[in-house]
Amino acid sequence: MNEGEQLATHLVTGAAGFLGRQLVLELLHRHARDRVVALVRDGEDELRGWLDARRADLARLEVIRGEVTAEQCGVAADQVSVLSGERVHMYHTAARYDLARADAAQDEKVNVEGTRRALELAKTIAAASFAHVSTVMVAGRYQGIWTEEHYEEAPGWPTSYASSKHRAELLVRDSSVPVRGIYRLGVLVGDASTGSHFKEDGVYGFFEAIRSVDRSVPRGLPLPTIGWGPIPLCPVDHAARAVVALAANADRGLAVHHVFEDDVLRADEIMRLVLEAAGRERILDLAWVGHAVQDFNERAEHDTVLTQLRDDILAILRDAGIPQHLLAELHQPTQFSNDITSAHLRELGIESTMFTSYVSRIWYGWLAHRMRDACARRRAFFSGKHVVMTGGSSGIGAEMLRRMLDSGVASVVVLGRHAERVASVVAPHPERERVEHLPCDLLDPEDVTSAVDQLLSDDRPIDVLVLSAGLSIDRRLLDMTDDLNELARMTQVNFLAPTHLIRGLVPLMEGRPDARVVTISTISTQLDVPGFSVYAATKAALDRVFSVLPAELAGKGISFVTVRLPLVKTPMTDVHVRLRDVPMLSVGRASEIVLAALETGDARAGTWLGSMFEVLQNLHPELARALSSIGWRAYLRTPYFARLVDAQLRRNDA
Repeated sequence: MNEGEQLATHLVTGAAGFLGRQLVLELLHRHARDRVVALVRDGEDELRGWLDARRADLARLEVIRGEVTAEQCGVAADQVSVLSGERVHMYHTAARYDLARADAAQDEKVNVEGTRRALELAKTIAAASFAHVSTVMVAGRYQGIWTEEHYEEAPGWPTSYASSKHRAELLVRDSSVPVRGIYRLGVLVGDASTGSHFKEDGVYGFFEAIRSVDRSVPRGLPLPTIGWGPIPLCPVDHAARAVVALAANADRGLAVHHVFEDDVLRADEIMRLVLEAAGRERILDLAWVGHAVQDFNERAEHDTVLTQLRDDILAILRDAGIPQHLLAELHQPTQFSNDITSAHLRELGIESTMFTSYVSRIWYGWLAHRMRDACARRRAFFSGKHVVMTGGSSGIGAEMLRRMLDSGVASVVVLGRHAERVASVVAPHPERERVEHLPCDLLDPEDVTSAVDQLLSDDRPIDVLVLSAGLSIDRRLLDMTDDLNELARMTQVNFLAPTHLIRGLVPLMEGRPDARVVTISTISTQLDVPGFSVYAATKAALDRVFSVLPAELAGKGISFVTVRLPLVKTPMTDVHVRLRDVPMLSVGRASEIVLAALETGDARAGTWLGSMFEVLQNLHPELARALSSIGWRAYLRTPYFARLVDAQLRRNDA
């Protein structure tokens, strides 16, 4: 495929995919006069918009619909006829890659049969060349250095994706297309120059966990990295640039190329660099853990007790949101060499990228993508979900109820005393018929039992349980009544009733995808707030239940979320005279924090202030207590401070 020959047509399968569209862009830029044909199943408008935003010459682009697993890849007969009269270079990128939802049959259909169909199309149109995009994962569990020359040495594969791509390579090797290239890519990441990305897999699977740590753990504390195997990274723009350049200078016959960065990092080195990009510069090196895990896995292959323990650990990691399907990728025994390909690319003027030079763009590009798509993710999470909640008639719960309806929730059952208040909350909403009120006084244990029995008898699905109702009495312990009635009431509403609901309803949630239970707790469980000792104790009791339940229900797929909020302007805080004029969080902001935690399934959410004091409590309890007491007294006087500042400003103006 030597440059300078007659004008050509470049046909790209899977052109709407992460790499496919980048290849289309590179072909349009590099081959300034050639025609590019993009074969897509769907997503034509999105592809054109993406290319147009990057100033590609769309006049030379033709997008055709097809299905890679169909005969002739679903390309219409008249289009096949046109292609047969042109000098066509094919780039086969279409593939199924979804390690989170393994499906051996679909992997076989798309990756093997799809490649066979693409080669049949190449033969029909007498394609001049065929560039097949593969993966370094075809090495399987090979022990040693895997080079471009290796193929048959793979001893086995941990995923059906890897094995299917290995078999697809064999089809290309046996093909009669005169010029054939197999391009084994490393783990793709976003564009090295912009940080933009298309699909969150590979190392991106850990970014949400890193973001959660960044939000909840105070800065300055060392965070651990765990030693794992080498991960050959490859920015998507570098992959496209390399494939197009190598294909344009290919000779007859078969050539295999390894396309990834020259500096292959270990997984823990990658995580360290990402953590540093997120502002976490103090890293605790636990590389020895990786070796211990490797030894454990090898022993577990022949020990049923260790096998069961391993399965339990994986179930717990899954519940914690750790993408366990990536752990096998990270624990890679193979070392990869790209010496031959790298030397060839340098001859073509293409230098290897370096992760250290663009990791911050990858991290912040991911953050920007998360923020940009927040509404879509919210709707995707709540769409079709069935919710049971308490406290939906006012305050934070009422605002959450409205926002869940906005996000397409299927149904919401609100447990409470005031049906008319619930009706008033949802009355303006067009989807109000999705809300049902179930009478239940949380102060009455019999009422709670009746509500649970009613939900169980209805045999209704439950995906999300929201425990928003709470009772707060601003009173010192020594000022409470002799019968401690306040203590009994707060214990019933804040601890006993929620625990009763969890015990009765959680069994209905087992096996439901993305099942969540959330409790709205308080920052006073982290700070020592005078007047709220009993209230904090009842909330802290439920917090502990939420901490232990994931261990008791390991592998059930249910996330337990605790959200510790500061004071929020609600009817519950309005009854406290001394709090009426102090600054508080709005119900809108508070509900957003809770819904965001629900969506991500983070075990804990709250404020940096609460997290800081929680750490300080462990390091120096007396100092934490003193600062809490001083801070609380100053906080109560903020209206007075505001008046002083206002008076001073008025004097200055005068």
